[in-house]
Amino acid sequence: MGDLLRVLDVPIPVYHFIQDAELPRAWWGINMPFILHQPDDFDKCVIVTRDLRDIMVSAIFWTETSARSILTDPSYTERADAEEFLQDPPDVQLSKVINTIGMPTGLMTVCRYACDLILALKNGPPENVFVITFEELIGADAGGCLADQARYKRLAEMCQFLGYERSTEEIEIAMNKIYGHSISYNPVKKKVGRWNEYFQQVHIDDFKRLWDNLNIALGYPSITEIQ
Repeated sequence: MGDLLRVLDVPIPVYHFIQDAELPRAWWGINMPFILHQPDDFDKCVIVTRDLRDIMVSAIFWTETSARSILTDPSYTERADAEEFLQDPPDVQLSKVINTIGMPTGLMTVCRYACDLILALKNGPPENVFVITFEELIGADAGGCLADQARYKRLAEMCQFLGYERSTEEIEIAMNKIYGHSISYNPVKKKVGRWNEYFQQVHIDDFKRLWDNLNIALGYPSITEIQ
């Protein structure tokens, strides 16, 4: 989103992370910028949400990449959780993500904090908040809920909310420039509803207990509803 707004020459009004803060080393041995802002710190903001069920699956791949980085860098001392996660079968990896156990702890702690912050912001004055979903951004060809022209219109509305008039044609050109060759927007790599391929009953039960209320509050259906 940041790259898109820069190409459209729309200043980015909100940063959730403070990159240069003096922070203690995270439990796996790296400095991870944490979300330090509170709802009162924001005036006008754009909120991007995504179905937490799909985030759980994406978190597996993010954690695997982090674990490999740890094991290839001798400066890291906390290696046991990284080694274990890479050896775990996918169902165990997903359980660790959902339950915030082991290697995924840092990422999922930030995820929960971000959800709490988003919900607090959504409860603020509606004229100060614009909500757009990942499922709208990604486009129908990649599994999203909006066809391209509807997606460009939605992004034009977002720019207008920020005080900048941008045509759907300008947004289409910017999207092609930024995302045209990105695997994230490859129609073959479906990103929406992928959780159905990974979740077993134990994962459904754990998600229902730990995350479902948050997901519903973000505007997504309960995991117990038939997909």
